[in-house]
Amino acid sequence: MNIIIGKKEEILDFEKVIEKRRSIRKYNIEKKVEREKIKKIFKAVRLSPSAENAQGWEFIVIDDKELRDKFHKKAFSGIYKLPWTKTVPVFIVMLSKKKFLPNIVGKKISKIDYQPIDAGIAGEHLVLAAENEGLSTCWIGWFNKKKVRKFFDIPKKYKIYSLFALGYKDEDYEPNKPNRKSLNKLYSYNKFE
Repeated sequence: MNIIIGKKEEILDFEKVIEKRRSIRKYNIEKKVEREKIKKIFKAVRLSPSAENAQGWEFIVIDDKELRDKFHKKAFSGIYKLPWTKTVPVFIVMLSKKKFLPNIVGKKISKIDYQPIDAGIAGEHLVLAAENEGLSTCWIGWFNKKKVRKFFDIPKKYKIYSLFALGYKDEDYEPNKPNRKSLNKLYSYNKFE
């Protein structure tokens, strides 16, 4: 795929990034994730489209080992235990303002809540940008949101959407091959089938 950025043409192998990206559940916890790579990931997230350009999402990156360990104990306590998360070197918390004017107006008029759609787009930018940087991710929905809110003293005006695991995949770990619909069951031209 050729993409023209400004006057310069760049060749991006976007298909390979998409094909390679998997949810990884075993990381090399000893290998530090470079902040320069995290910054590149957020440059991509920053370009995520959102309804009325609201950009309501915000993120907390937890890359300090001691803080990460404390956060892990709270986020994955009780019924929320996920043993594989012990190997995650970096966690990212995705938040969004609950009452954000563009989302409120859009929801009233269209009856569609665009806020989770916007968060999903930003999250997908995050995981694909991470893959492009040679990092692995897993989008996590099973965690103790109350304890995460309390841990960071996150105001109630923010909704906590997701956590992302971020790091270098353990060399011995191979994720399962994805089972996907065939293309002919995914879309149709000019009629509903």
